[in-house]
Amino acid sequence: MRVLIVEDELIIAEYIKGVLEDEGHEVLSVARNYSEALDSFQKNNPNIVLLDINLGEEKNGFHVAKKIQESSNTAIVLVSGNTTKEFIDEAKALNPNGFLSKPVKAIDLVLAVELAYNSFVKNSQMNNEIASLVSSSQQNEQSYLLRSFIHDMMNPISSLKHQVSRASSLNEEDRDGLKNKVNLVIDILKSFREIVKKQDSRAQKISIPNLCKKIDLINRYQCLSQEIELIISPLDEEVYGIESELLRVFSNLINNSVEAIEVSKAKDAWIEIAFIKVEDQIKAMVTDSGEGIQEDYREKLFTESFSTKGITDHSGAGLGLYSARESLRRYRHEISYNENSKNTQFVIEFYER
Repeated sequence: MRVLIVEDELIIAEYIKGVLEDEGHEVLSVARNYSEALDSFQKNNPNIVLLDINLGEEKNGFHVAKKIQESSNTAIVLVSGNTTKEFIDEAKALNPNGFLSKPVKAIDLVLAVELAYNSFVKNSQMNNEIASLVSSSQQNEQSYLLRSFIHDMMNPISSLKHQVSRASSLNEEDRDGLKNKVNLVIDILKSFREIVKKQDSRAQKISIPNLCKKIDLINRYQCLSQEIELIISPLDEEVYGIESELLRVFSNLINNSVEAIEVSKAKDAWIEIAFIKVEDQIKAMVTDSGEGIQEDYREKLFTESFSTKGITDHSGAGLGLYSARESLRRYRHEISYNENSKNTQFVIEFYER
């Protein structure tokens, strides 16, 4: 790999250079101070910078690192003989890819450089995947927001229609007139929803392993922050649909589980997504460590205006599940609650095309 060494002591710099070149790495330059370091960095575009902190002047290695991080995404390994708490805290704040303590041993140098660069590459790849995922989601965001708006408008209007039908203070003529106006608004919203659906027609076959990887990227941090183990078992198959919509469905189910687990304060909490194939049909089993949803509410889970928030220990279901089912049914997929599971489990059945 292409290495820039920033070190003000010539003997140490030559030693580091020799070790790295013996391992087949290309040392682009040896810089001795702040100005030389930035100038060499801009001219040579290294893969990794070995950066001594004490450069014998006012602007030290920390200043160099901050400047590099402002303008570029490059692996940095800090080098120093200072191990005081104050120094370590300042070094950690920079979030370097590695750290070497002086005097530097050859084996430690080689390992630090290779491990730091490999870690940097993996993190960069993950960040690129997240950026690509965000871009893909943004392309579908407009139609998603429109569908959400229509959905949110339909609930109170449908409720108003029901109340008008039961209003005893209105005479029959006024009640019929108001009902007709409400029905007109509902018809307009339904027509608008159909137009949005037609505009959003980028459905295609989606690799389940790739889908699982993105589900993990989106939801891993939330689960880790709640000390919940997220287990995802892919299948080497494909399913049909719009990737961003499927990601929303799975993320919604995971979010519901996280909220439920948080309320229950259960120990050894976990969420599992397992793709299986049964008689040529692909299914996704989304299970969490909860004990299930109360029987009284199971039939209402997928209705448009029902939410279990604040009613059961398993909060978070309701409107999200209705939207999930609507999204899946566009491609003849189906989602259901498994009453036979000892845990809380939803099953998504994918229609084979």
